[in-house]
Amino acid sequence: MKLKTEKEKQYEDKLELYKKRVLQLGIDNQDFLKANKHSAQQYIQQLLKLGIDTSVITSLNIFTDEDENLTYLVHFFKIVSENNELNGGLITLKELQYHFSNFNMMISKERLISIMSMHLDKWKTGISLMYLENDSRTKRSKVPSRQKLKKFWDGQRLEHRQL
Repeated sequence: MKLKTEKEKQYEDKLELYKKRVLQLGIDNQDFLKANKHSAQQYIQQLLKLGIDTSVITSLNIFTDEDENLTYLVHFFKIVSENNELNGGLITLKELQYHFSNFNMMISKERLISIMSMHLDKWKTGISLMYLENDSRTKRSKVPSRQKLKKFWDGQRLEHRQL
């Protein structure tokens, strides 16, 4: 068993103190984060990078009451951040459902797609909905073609302008 050096202990203590300060910052600025979803999303991603438990993040009161998908979104960002390191963020619906089941959260493909379509454009995740809607068994390549991605994002921009 390896004993920790004094520097390692100091580093761990400073990291814990930093985590507490970042959490306190979110608590102190709840009203601002409720008003600015993009800032809230960046804050959540920072908390996940620090390794703060998802149950702590979902307990923070940084989203409006009507945002019922907060728990799914927090877990979604956790899954995406872990998956980003593996294969650049590309993930299928079945893989997402599997990850959600690891958190004891059962979710249908339809609900997952509706959550994604509601929040993907607002939350810069870098995941293509077109890729998510295709099952990995029906396509040979896991990476969507550039034409399909361009067509998809052009369609998204058109829909956004019409709203």
